[in-house]
Order: sequence, then C-alpha cells, then structure tokens
Amino acid sequence: MTFNEHEKKRYKRHLLLLEFGAKGQECLKNSKVLLVGLGGLGSPIALYLAAAGVGTLGLADFDKVDLSNLQRQVLFNEDDIGKSKATTAEKKLSKINSTIELKIILERLDASNIQNIIKDFDLVIDGSDNFATRFLVNDACVFLKRPFLHGSVHKFSGQIGLFLADEKAPCLRCLYPAPPTEGVGNCSEVGVLGTMTGMIGTLMASEAIKFLTSVGKNISGNLLVYNALETSLDKYSLARDESCPICSEHASIKNLRSETLVPSITREKIEKDFVIIDVRDKYEFEAFNIGGVHIPLYELESRLSELDKEKTIVALCQLGQRSMSACAILKQNNFNSVYHLEGGLDAQ
Repeated sequence: MTFNEHEKKRYKRHLLLLEFGAKGQECLKNSKVLLVGLGGLGSPIALYLAAAGVGTLGLADFDKVDLSNLQRQVLFNEDDIGKSKATTAEKKLSKINSTIELKIILERLDASNIQNIIKDFDLVIDGSDNFATRFLVNDACVFLKRPFLHGSVHKFSGQIGLFLADEKAPCLRCLYPAPPTEGVGNCSEVGVLGTMTGMIGTLMASEAIKFLTSVGKNISGNLLVYNALETSLDKYSLARDESCPICSEHASIKNLRSETLVPSITREKIEKDFVIIDVRDKYEFEAFNIGGVHIPLYELESRLSELDKEKTIVALCQLGQRSMSACAILKQNNFNSVYHLEGGLDAQ
C-alpha cells in the first residue's frame, strides 16, 4: 500500500520505526476495532487509536457525560456535560484524525444485539466499568471467536489481559468463572485514582496496536497488573481452564447467559407484594434506606432460606452493581422472578 503525502507526514514517527514501518501502519489502516465504553479507560484508548490511524473505530456507549466523569475521562470537558458520550467522542476524534471511519453505537449492549454488533470487527476492547458488560463481551467474543482486550481498574490498581478466543488460549471466565458474589464496587462506589484509568487505558491502546500490527510480543496468556501505591508492575501467566464454563470442551454455557443481563426495574414499578432486599453494607443501610429486608451481598448465599421463591424479589444497592451480582446468585439458586433496582438508590 502506498501512502499519500498527508499520511506520510501524519504517521512519520511510526514509519521511522524499523519494527513498525509502512507495514505496521497499513495493518492499522485496515483494522476494525470496537471500543465498548468511553469512560476512564475508553477515553485514552479512543484518543490514541484514533491518532495512530486505526481505519475503523467503533464507539459503543449509551451514557451521557456527567460532572463526576471529568476527574478521569480526559476525552470530555465541562461543556460536554449532559451530552451523549458516543456522539461527543465522534466529533472530537474526527478532528484529531479526519481520515479514519468512526461508527457510533448508542444502544445498550445486550444478549439480543451484541453478536450482531461485534461480528464485523477484528478486535473488541472492553473499557466498561461493570461486570455485567464485561462478561457479556467476553462470552460473545468466545462464541464468535473474536479477540478480546480486557482492562479494569479498582481504586489504586488496574489490570489488562488479551484473550484470543482460540482452542488453546484462555478467556476471561478461565480467570473469573462468574461475576463476584461479594461486594466489589465500581469506581462510582469505592473511588479510583484518576491517573489509573489513563495508565491502564494507555497500556491497553499500546497492546491493541501491537496485536493489530503483529509488532513485538502481545500479552495473550498473561495478566498485567499495576499497583500505583506500590509502584509495581507484575505479569502473571494464565492458562486455559479445562473446566471453564464457556470455552472448555464440556462448557455449560451454550448461549449468552441470562444472569449476565439482570432485568432491571424502576422504583415506581415496584408493586406492594414484591420483596425488596437491600444488599448494601450495614453502615449504608443505617444511613439511609427505603425499607425491605437487609441482607448484605456477602451474606446472601447463606441466608437464601429467608427468602420465598414464589415471590418477586427486587435487589437494590447504591448504584446497581452489587444488586446485579445479587440477582445472579438468586437465579443460580432457582429464584426465577428477580430484578435489580435500575441505577440503584442514587438514580431514584
């Protein structure tokens, strides 16, 4: 492939790299990457992939910019508050690189649409901030045999991994067979150092470029973990789990799991005979609650006998993450009519 004068000047620093050169830039130009989530991780990933010249960049996010996002989501500013993240990102990235194609996906990803969305992309990058989306993306990538670049942050640490979805490589469920059943809050609940998302997001962008261009050694089969408090960067080997519920020979998951997508309900639609369980910690419940049964998430499995399987149960927490995990536990234990309070108490 020949590059025009504009491209030669724009990508000169890439073209000068002996290990990268014109061949690497051509690979980027022909690549199609889907980025799920345009938050703390998605912001630096989107900026660097657009600047690097990824030919087609899909931007999937149904959320809007909030003031609390600006501490770490460097793609946005105060003028963007209340605007769609995806459409705002499209406008900004097109000014950074007008030669690439940007595709925005405004709908929430779920079991009914995700496979159709990701099937045309060469690499799927997860920049989401919740377990439901993370496992949904992994499962869809396994079914469609799409490489999946995972990243997450928690307080002062973060991790990344590349899952190739082939017969020998592990998937995310080899590492975590199911979403956590204990209260692991997202950054909205427990906080995160703003620079952590920049560091992990930039590492993810670098690994994406390496994978797409076959430059260097990618991190497939490894988990890279950074701890800002200790200033440590460690790499752990990952092996395929022969009992993995989705990628092993005897996988139990044949379709996208229903518990990955927990049905939600708004407060005004909760009927009088529904059973509300508040799965927050004791201090949160005592500070404010809307009634119901208080069962902290970490106690739920040992207290299932207190709940009636014939009743409709609504689980709630502060922001909706722990309540989704609670619903997954309930469904696994044959509670069929369960919902989580959409957006948690903060959204009500």
